[in-house]
Amino acid sequence: MDTHQFLARLCALVPPPKFHMTRYYGVFASHHRLRERVIPRPAAPLPPPQLALDFALPDDPLASSPATSPRPRRIAWAQLLARVFAIDITRCRKCGGRMRVLEVVSDADAIARILHGARAPPAPHPPGQVLLFA
Repeated sequence: MDTHQFLARLCALVPPPKFHMTRYYGVFASHHRLRERVIPRPAAPLPPPQLALDFALPDDPLASSPATSPRPRRIAWAQLLARVFAIDITRCRKCGGRMRVLEVVSDADAIARILHGARAPPAPHPPGQVLLFA
């Protein structure tokens, strides 16, 4: 097999964009009428990890409803990348410490400036101020 045939066969194995690799049919299909009988139900919710502290009066109507924090609507991009690629991009490769986002850049000139290490010129000093150690 020459290189062109090998590459042609390899390209045939690559799916098109937004193409699901797993297909379900029969009772496992998403809209099948018997799917609810086959798919296991979710487990019962676990009790809260901390016991409620009863500081309220017993006749207080708000005491019976525990305050629960809502789940976040979106997952951070770093957590999504960690899920998909199994890497933690917020960990420094050199020291192992946590990194944080300093700047979000979308301009090509700004990206080149940051990647090539060019620093912004220092801000001018206010007039009338004398620098002792210049």
